[in-house]
Formats: sequence, C-alpha cells, structure tokens
Amino acid sequence: MKKRITAVIVLMLLLSAGMLVSCGGGGGGDSAPPLSTPSFTNLAGTRWNQTDTVSTSNNTCGAAQGEQDFFVLHVVSQSGNTLSFYDERAGVANTVSGTMSGSVITFNGSRYPVGGCSDMRASYNLTVNAAGTAYSGTGVITCLDDGCTAPVNVSGIKI
Repeated sequence: MKKRITAVIVLMLLLSAGMLVSCGGGGGGDSAPPLSTPSFTNLAGTRWNQTDTVSTSNNTCGAAQGEQDFFVLHVVSQSGNTLSFYDERAGVANTVSGTMSGSVITFNGSRYPVGGCSDMRASYNLTVNAAGTAYSGTGVITCLDDGCTAPVNVSGIKI
C-alpha cells in the first residue's frame, strides 16, 4: 500500500512538472520591458501657443461664437504634480497654479482680459498627447466685470 501511495505521488509530481513545462511555466526572459516615463513628465520652462475658441453652448457673454483668442502660455515651474503657469501677455506677476495627473492638466486663476473685459478668470482641463508636444481640452472663461461666462475649446502646441 505504501508503495502504491508513493507511486501515485511521484506520478502526480511528474504530471504537474510536465504541465508547467508545456505551459511555459517558469517565465524567464520573455517579460515585457518596463514602461517608459512619458516625455512630458517635466514641463517646467516650456512654452505653448494656446488657442481658446468660444463655444456655441452656454455662452452668457454674448461673445461671437467661434471667436478665437491666441496667446503664449508659459510653464514657469513644476514640483511633482504641481505646475505654475502664466499667460505671457499678463506677465509672470500673474502666475497661477495647476496640477497634473497622468496626462491631464487642470488649472484656474487670473487670465489676461480680452473682449472688453477688464478682469477675467479662467478654468482649464487639458490632456497632453503622448509625445508631450500638444494638448487639447475645454475651459470656461469668466468676465468678473459682469459675471458672464463663456465655455471654450482649447488647443495648444509646444514651441
């Protein structure tokens, strides 16, 4: 009886080993290479040509639909996922903070006024492409003079 139990155990071990070998069980050198860090992880010092195009929906400012505003957005610094930006028309004194989570950048704060508004704020939600050379997204600009808001479609290209 003891020989039979030992023989069954040995047979089970041999079958298990055979199954592992036939399935490629040990892994080895076939593993995928580690994921590379995206090229846009550090955006400090970059400059972007940004275009804001006024959306046709929910616009309380009465601005012409499709009106475009072009400007240069400058990323001053980055510490981890916190970024500091300024619109070059407004100068470095008007730097605002934002955050980056993966390829999504979110920021809001003072914005250089356009369209007859003397004081303006904006909020943006942008997604950077895999190469770190362009972004797109949406935003809302608000004229603090009269409280009107205008949704904008946003695109930017690194310069």
